Amino acid sequence: MRGATGVALGLAALLRGLPLLERHLGLELQEAYPRNAVIALLHHDWQPFALVHGAVLFDVLRAIYTLWCWCGMLVGAYDVRLDVLAAFVRDPFPFVVVGRVVVLVASLAGVWTVTWIAARLGPSRAGPMAALFLATSFIHVRESVHVWPDGLAATAAVITVVFALRFLESGSDRRAAELGVSAGAALACKHALFFLGLPVILALWCGGVLSPAARGRRCLVAGVAALVCYLALAPHTLLHWADALFQTRTQSLGLFGSYEGAGPRLALPFGQLMRLTLGAGPLLLAGLGMVASVWRAPLPALVVASFPLAYLVFLAAAFAPFARYFALLSPFVAVFAAIGVASVAGRFASARRPLVAGALVFAACLAPARQSWQHV
Repeated sequence: MRGATGVALGLAALLRGLPLLERHLGLELQEAYPRNAVIALLHHDWQPFALVHGAVLFDVLRAIYTLWCWCGMLVGAYDVRLDVLAAFVRDPFPFVVVGRVVVLVASLAGVWTVTWIAARLGPSRAGPMAALFLATSFIHVRESVHVWPDGLAATAAVITVVFALRFLESGSDRRAAELGVSAGAALACKHALFFLGLPVILALWCGGVLSPAARGRRCLVAGVAALVCYLALAPHTLLHWADALFQTRTQSLGLFGSYEGAGPRLALPFGQLMRLTLGAGPLLLAGLGMVASVWRAPLPALVVASFPLAYLVFLAAAFAPFARYFALLSPFVAVFAAIGVASVAGRFASARRPLVAGALVFAACLAPARQSWQHV
């Protein structure tokens, strides 16, 4: 199992690492986060340029560029902070590469994390298969080389689900606090992750045989931990509440086409968007795997499935969803697709199961892998 997971991680690193040093600047706002983090460094503040998108990616880049500036001053490359901005204006590419590395590391962590969830919901052999599905997922590969928070948010979502499953196993106050911290950090990554409230609440309410008072106490512990963590990572949402609310409202109006003059719907049909971003084969197997996992372990399966199902309904109602929005679904599609393969292969004799599983994974991953390679 370790060897198979290592192969999947190696493939994921290859697809995501090859374009790391490609100078495709200007594509998909590659410079937006690095540029604004450098400007914040110059202004001696930590306010994100777009409160609606979350703050974690901006915070990480701002911290790295601060260390970059201090090291440059120590070696004599910079005299003042303004020199960092001048370096960015001359050549923004090194700053963009730093952003790509941050997103790449977070994405590889997500590939590793899905192995744990798949092995928890299904047989142990589902873990490496989930890693392989996510390693070749086109939209996950695409967002892993894009300096934007969607790839980071996808990993934050599955990490929060891991803590929700761990709470189901023990149900202690410490686990509730850990779950709250992970949920608050995920929300600070991207505000669309507020749907993670479903698996968090399910886990807190159903984990362990407790009295209503004990359940309420653990919900309170998790809620306070989530709020403290979110405000620590994204304090400017509260400090500039009116601006954050205005940006969120404007984004929502554009997403749902609910303002005058929105024009014709320019997005692809929803089914086509799902097929192009997540792959027809993985989606089909994921549907089968979701049914099989509910049959095998109903409560853990519902905890894992609640977020992607709610988020999918949200996207289906959108007027013009971006393709990158589907990156948040890719880890969950990978998990349930792996369980779907394991459930089909499990109906064959033990000697044939590896062959059947390998054939299904190869057939389902072929088109997304080719699409990912063409993009790279």
